[in-house]
Amino acid sequence: MVTSATDPEPERKPRGKRRRGHREGSIFRRADGRWAAAVDLGYAGDKRNRMTVYGRTRREIQEKLDVLRLQQARGIPLSGRRETVETLLDRWYATLKPRPQGRYSPTTLKGYADAIRLHLKPRLGEMRIADLNADHVQALQNGMLDGGLAGQTVLNVRNILRGAMRHAMRQRLLTYNPIELVEAPPASSGTGQAIEPEGARRFLEAIRGHRLEAAFLMELALGCRRSEILGLEWDAVDLRPGHERLHVRQGLHRVKGQGLLVLTPKSQRGDRTLALPRRMAALLRQRQEDQLTEQLAAGEH
Repeated sequence: MVTSATDPEPERKPRGKRRRGHREGSIFRRADGRWAAAVDLGYAGDKRNRMTVYGRTRREIQEKLDVLRLQQARGIPLSGRRETVETLLDRWYATLKPRPQGRYSPTTLKGYADAIRLHLKPRLGEMRIADLNADHVQALQNGMLDGGLAGQTVLNVRNILRGAMRHAMRQRLLTYNPIELVEAPPASSGTGQAIEPEGARRFLEAIRGHRLEAAFLMELALGCRRSEILGLEWDAVDLRPGHERLHVRQGLHRVKGQGLLVLTPKSQRGDRTLALPRRMAALLRQRQEDQLTEQLAAGEH
């Protein structure tokens, strides 16, 4: 083909260098002989915007790049390959909202925080999410059981980790949940130890005449939680003769960063009406009179 004098001169390729292949990106060979490539994570202006992968051959690097680009095309963020289990647990826990706006009670959130701090972070915290597999989960469970922890405790920790892993899957940091591949430990079959009659008698003697005797008796006789007793108000108590009832409908909880909050039960079963024994009804009537006396004595204070 003949070209005119005005046609641009064709670009000359420097000798001794192999032309970069299609879709190869910035593949290069290191001084130690390994091949490497840099991948753009999509965070403009971030120092961590690029991730480097390594391999023994150019073909191996190209295969890794193809996998990463396929993940990016599917919307899976590559930054999750670097994130550790510890950072994931912290981010997931921050999404758990306490009642009344959220679904978690303060005691539940405290139990989650303790399990993460005492069991999950020490054993798995430094591991990358992308490297976590079923063997690690099995080792976690076995280690806790061998350490003397109850099966129910191990099961609770496992469920917390499963919740965090599901959060990672929703964010497309994982394509599967490794916990689902590991059999759950059996829950503890033991039952709680009830107070013996002699112990109950000594307890009743110890609280007799105390200004909060009725509250202590509610724990013993009705099985009320302490938060339910602390959250009890007089309009939830019916002390009419023959109609003595107690309506449990809320509890007083101490929430970190928010102080004391009155919260409703997290389940319908927690909202219940209980019949009052005669002794307890009498104690509550006395408590009403004593409280009125205390209020009058306190005056404006």
